Amino acid sequence: MKKYIISIIFLLYSINIFAVNFEANLYALAGLQYTIYEKVNKNPIIVYPEICGGLGGEFGIFGNIGANFDIPNATLKNISSLIEFGYNKPSFTVINKYYDLLAHRDKKYYDTTLFDTIYLGFLGKLNFNNNFSFGIGAGVMFPFSGLQLISGDRDGISRFSYREIKDGYSNPIMPYIKLSFELRKNLRDKLFFIYGLNLFYNFGMKTKPFYNTPDIATYNKISSIGISIFAGISFGRPK
Repeated sequence: MKKYIISIIFLLYSINIFAVNFEANLYALAGLQYTIYEKVNKNPIIVYPEICGGLGGEFGIFGNIGANFDIPNATLKNISSLIEFGYNKPSFTVINKYYDLLAHRDKKYYDTTLFDTIYLGFLGKLNFNNNFSFGIGAGVMFPFSGLQLISGDRDGISRFSYREIKDGYSNPIMPYIKLSFELRKNLRDKLFFIYGLNLFYNFGMKTKPFYNTPDIATYNKISSIGISIFAGISFGRPK
């Protein structure tokens, strides 16, 4: 009996130290990302045009929900453990350079692919006493449709479905990691305006091999690194 009493006292003491609050956030973001283009070409016969990464963008609407834990610390006010979800639209731009035999000069065109994605991940935040928060997050984006825009010396636009994404890429998901820097202003009790920026790396996707023979396998991989700004509201976290 004494053992159970001690356990209950310890549990109540722990709850008192680490008071748990509900936290929810809703925000919109927009940003820029630089596409990192990688090509593996094991076929010595076929010569592809020179391709390099370019500047694209992203925007989305996100929410996160979870628990906020009070901690007795002179620097930290509390910490947050949140599940993130939402809609994100990243764009990947590659620059194709080639030599036009008829015009006798170098040419190039821009190939930009925008994906519609569902966003699911985890974000942990350290919330400091000066209303500044630092977070580390990771998760996955699931593309379900997209749009391809070609501009420059060649113009064109086409839409594609999830089935085409699945047929074209070996693993149609985009893992990501990010760092979050957030400030907040109090609007009323447990309601705040939040704003800040994210630094992120999108691991992207790899196309399926153009040829089935391993000795001449050829495929492309796109990933990106970028920065985005966000603004929204936060509910539940104490002052």
